[in-house]
Amino acid sequence: MSKLHVQEWTRPGATRTAVLLHMLTQSSNTWWRVGPELAERGYRVLAPDLPGHGHSPRAATYSIDAMVEALVASVPAGPDLVVAHSFGAIVLARCVEVIAPARVVYAEPAWVPVGDRSRFEFYQSQKRWTIDDVRAESPKWPAEAHAAKLESLRLWDAETLQAIDGFPGLEPAAPRVPSLIVTADPSRIIPAERVERLRAQGYTVRVQADSAHVLHNEDFDGFMKSLADWV
Repeated sequence: MSKLHVQEWTRPGATRTAVLLHMLTQSSNTWWRVGPELAERGYRVLAPDLPGHGHSPRAATYSIDAMVEALVASVPAGPDLVVAHSFGAIVLARCVEVIAPARVVYAEPAWVPVGDRSRFEFYQSQKRWTIDDVRAESPKWPAEAHAAKLESLRLWDAETLQAIDGFPGLEPAAPRVPSLIVTADPSRIIPAERVERLRAQGYTVRVQADSAHVLHNEDFDGFMKSLADWV
């Protein structure tokens, strides 16, 4: 698979590198506010569009392994920070030792089995969404986030759902670098009992109150506060 399209935010004199990984159906546009904020904090920020998303290449078939391969070929090894949201956290967990970041943030990592076909049908229905549908689904988001989501859906190849078909869930290995997990409250994918297991493994876990799955759009200030001593 060809290298991925990578959106970049940076400022003169940037001394650190951050990589941002989006969820299924989204694109690097989802980081419209996080990217510039990290750039202001001295990072060169790289946000790839995963295969079949945004402006990255399409493929005849999609798999998590192929997405991992494309990601590893498209971002530099040894970044100071990787922030991976939802499906992006699945991809990162499969190659975190290869990319070898100094620190990791897993935001609402989708490490759970996909479940029944209704989940696929929900994702597929999003290809027909209008801006009103996006607003209805996520009323707390700012207008810029609604626009970014709609544009991401326009560019998204729904065949990427092949990558999660039959996904059995993932039990991550104990972290080898400082690793923060940020979850929503309530979270449909990281229940309280799993939080305790992850903490026992060595992950730092923080709960973003009164939020939902796309933490950085639901409450940007709360999300950055969760990351305050991590970035």
